[in-house]
Amino acid sequence: MNIKLAIIKEMSYKKAKTKKSVEKANELKKNRTRRRKSKMTTGQWAIIAVMILGLIGLVIPNLPSKPKPRPDISSANTTPAIVEPVFQKEGELSFIRGENGAQITKIEIEIADDESQRMSGLMHRKSMDENQGMLFMFDKNDPTTGFWMKNTHISLDIIFTNENKEIITIHQNTEPFSERSLPPTEPALYVIEVVAGYCQKNGIKVGDIFDFEVVRE
Repeated sequence: MNIKLAIIKEMSYKKAKTKKSVEKANELKKNRTRRRKSKMTTGQWAIIAVMILGLIGLVIPNLPSKPKPRPDISSANTTPAIVEPVFQKEGELSFIRGENGAQITKIEIEIADDESQRMSGLMHRKSMDENQGMLFMFDKNDPTTGFWMKNTHISLDIIFTNENKEIITIHQNTEPFSERSLPPTEPALYVIEVVAGYCQKNGIKVGDIFDFEVVRE
């Protein structure tokens, strides 16, 4: 009986020992698997980190740089300076009384006889002497139907005449810079511009005539 119990105890001990050995072996196996998984995960994170750093290195140089502040142009003069034209004598013009042919006055003139000169006229002039003026000459097939005062600094008397050089319309004391049309009573072939008040001062009126001669200096 005692021998049998001893044998049973021995077998139970061996079985328990074997069970513990198996459990221990399984635990060791699990630990090795965890360590492998842990090492693999770390390696993957390392690869991901390297890829992120590489992307950052590619993206950052291509990011738009901080915009430079715009220069303050509020006080800058953005309009180019225009040089004031200087009067150049190109002829002499006489105003003549229509009813008796007597000379009234004589002035020095610039002559505007092409499209460019007619377009600019007395623009940008800030002064003109009383004995100076400008004569505009138009083609018979293309007479003028009106003037304006755009870009003209000084007030003028504008005198329109027909092909016979007879005065048909006078606009006196015109408004500087005005873009209002100043038409003649009929299409005009000649226009004379003198300083404002000249016609009233010298009694020049509709029906008087003029004549001129070219004097190139």
